[in-house]
Amino acid sequence: MMPSHFNHKRYLMRVFKRNQMDWEFVFAQLVYLLIAPRKAYQFVLFRKQTKNQFSRDDPGMILVLCGLMMVAGLSYAVAYRVSVGGLFYSVLLPPIYFVLSGVLISTLIYSLANKYLVQASQPVSVYDPIPDTGSLEWLYCFDIHCNATWPMFLSCTVLQFFLLPVLVGKSLVSTCLSNFLYALAGSYYCYITSLGYAVVPFMSSSNSFLLPIPLIVSLCCLMTVLNVNCSRMFVWLFIAPLGD
Repeated sequence: MMPSHFNHKRYLMRVFKRNQMDWEFVFAQLVYLLIAPRKAYQFVLFRKQTKNQFSRDDPGMILVLCGLMMVAGLSYAVAYRVSVGGLFYSVLLPPIYFVLSGVLISTLIYSLANKYLVQASQPVSVYDPIPDTGSLEWLYCFDIHCNATWPMFLSCTVLQFFLLPVLVGKSLVSTCLSNFLYALAGSYYCYITSLGYAVVPFMSSSNSFLLPIPLIVSLCCLMTVLNVNCSRMFVWLFIAPLGD
């Protein structure tokens, strides 16, 4: 549930008002999520104490990630020399997939967490004069998805781009390297997600968001045994038609 003062229309309208976005804060968080992810979430408690909400009040992070994904998609499209139609596909699909998957994941976690993981309302700190709602915000769930997507994007899109000649090969070595990269990225996604919910004082069992890690590792191991290459699947999905 959003705070009573949260204005959905104002949040969406800020997409068109760049001067109302805190770009410095966005880029600072991008850095902290890589070098000190726990510190990145300290800002969340400060925001809760000052604005009575855990979620960001502008879509700056979403816009930055979507923009970077479009640039990455363009780079892949140029590298694979796709057609004009394939170019638009490669540029637009990654940000669309990012937003839609975020909506799905956030809605699922929002529903399950508020039903099973939210405890009795507790104050954010002894110095916090604002009473806590004791209910997880949907937009904060989406914020966590954005935070967790950033390292995954760097490894499975940016780093992968420079290692394409090695990773998309048909040998077992290429498959091992590719699947190891994806297993690492997927595990780190879960770790960042867990940290995000750990700072919410009325959430219990934030470590439950680490449970998918053994599943991710096991799946990648199975795919390696079957010589199913994650990087080749990525190219097949996001760069279409392949090599056209």
